[in-house]
Amino acid sequence: MNKIKNILSFTFPYIALLSSLFLVSPAALAEEPASIPVKDVTLIDPEKLEIRAGAFIIRNADTNLVLVGQNSGVGVALDLDSALGLNSSADSPRLDIQYKFTPEHGINFSYYPVNRKGSKVLLQDIIIDGEVFLQGAEVSTTFNTASYNLAYNYTLFNHNKIRLDAKAGLNITTFQFGINSKSDDLNERFVATAPLPTFGFTIKYKVYNKLYLRTNWELFFLSYEEYSGTQTEMSLSLEHQTFKSFGFGAGINKYFLKLNLDQDDFAGTIENSYTGYLVYMIYKY
Repeated sequence: MNKIKNILSFTFPYIALLSSLFLVSPAALAEEPASIPVKDVTLIDPEKLEIRAGAFIIRNADTNLVLVGQNSGVGVALDLDSALGLNSSADSPRLDIQYKFTPEHGINFSYYPVNRKGSKVLLQDIIIDGEVFLQGAEVSTTFNTASYNLAYNYTLFNHNKIRLDAKAGLNITTFQFGINSKSDDLNERFVATAPLPTFGFTIKYKVYNKLYLRTNWELFFLSYEEYSGTQTEMSLSLEHQTFKSFGFGAGINKYFLKLNLDQDDFAGTIENSYTGYLVYMIYKY
């Protein structure tokens, strides 16, 4: 029940925003009769190819791990930010591509890595997979992720000011955690890969002339063999189509993941969340 409450509290502001877009100008949506030919309707993004490339500026990252040692079978809970000094910010590249086979059918691809590191003098002993990192030792920590998302995209509605897309696909996320103590000559490293089925919606709203509002929402629930967990990602951006083929955008992105894994290289729980700011260029063809 708490998990459901957390998800609802996280997604409610965005759901309210999406609903408001449809209520902004109902009269405008009713102006055109259903029988009007498509050629007389102004469509949003009629181009086949759209590429958005830029920077993903992450702030307020928070990561918690529960590691179950492969040798010891004992679990240890780690707050990577406070206990190990992991940076809560990172600057990363981000790439989003959409290609349409027809005005309704297309595919989406996105990729972005997030690499974080930090160092700290331990305030208490930490035991990881049977290895003891002693209090007072200076340790360096890394936590790197890479997200690859490929989805089928279907345009449900595209009429004058509003376009609504639904999508379903696969998100593959890799996780790498490492901790090193030079004083004790200790190293531990865990690697995990999670293929996550996702579905979501994208709404693009024409605010005025060349100015657009884009909002994206993706959700994942899974409980299958060695995988179980929840992932939610949402973004809200303003875009300006300055030229016919080139434009610019900026926005905010929120991400939350809780994943339980039982793999050969990693057994435990990953909780990862952050807020990121998007700044990007747009190319259309």
